[in-house]
Amino acid sequence: MNNIYDHRHAHQLIEKYHGSENSLCVIVKNSKEARLLKNELCLYIDPSFIRYFPENEILPYDHFSIPENILKERFTILNTLNKNKDIVISTVKNLFELYPHIDIFKSQESFSINTTISIGKLENILIALNYKKTNKIEHLNEYSLRGGIIDINTPLYQNPLRVEIFDDTIESIRLFDIDTQLSITKIKEFNLTKSSLYSFDKHGLKVFRDNWREYFRKYSLQLSLKTFKPCLSNEYSELFVKLNSLIFVIDN
Repeated sequence: MNNIYDHRHAHQLIEKYHGSENSLCVIVKNSKEARLLKNELCLYIDPSFIRYFPENEILPYDHFSIPENILKERFTILNTLNKNKDIVISTVKNLFELYPHIDIFKSQESFSINTTISIGKLENILIALNYKKTNKIEHLNEYSLRGGIIDINTPLYQNPLRVEIFDDTIESIRLFDIDTQLSITKIKEFNLTKSSLYSFDKHGLKVFRDNWREYFRKYSLQLSLKTFKPCLSNEYSELFVKLNSLIFVIDN
């Protein structure tokens, strides 16, 4: 972990990057400096090796979830830690945010062309990972079925997946535009991860209740999924996991 870095020293940072066998993490003052540094670094190396770990852009006590585009980018970066030699840029604010354990972000399942799997089995995997079935996917963490085609909006990709299965075999995998429904590109394999940072299944709610009681010892808790889910906010989200990490230890 580097010290807080002045984005004007991009040249020295690139020299250190080329002289290192590992990825570099650079901490800057705020999101504005992070974007300026990223733009400057793109003049030196392939932009695909420069990742900005974004701030959640909401106040600690706002009753809103992290925006989908930010959640997708965080999942992508944390799921590929140590796989590539990257420069990861983040901010001081992110240092003090608590995150679920790194396992939450990692791929749980991997599939490729010619993988043998039925539509029913793939759907069961999605259900186990807390994806929601809809007629047409519009938001993150949703999936839909049409015959032998299953659309999946997972946080690991910037665009949703369209998987075609025939005779219990994956025949094609495409990324598509969620607005136009048109295909963008074909890919050979895809990964699935948990649909969100926090699970609303029985186990997830039990962890929340236990943490709630520990945090508010003098209060009793009568809580159901229906009563709590609409008011989920960053204020209480850390209670959904047994172990939390700060960003500088999340890859341990």
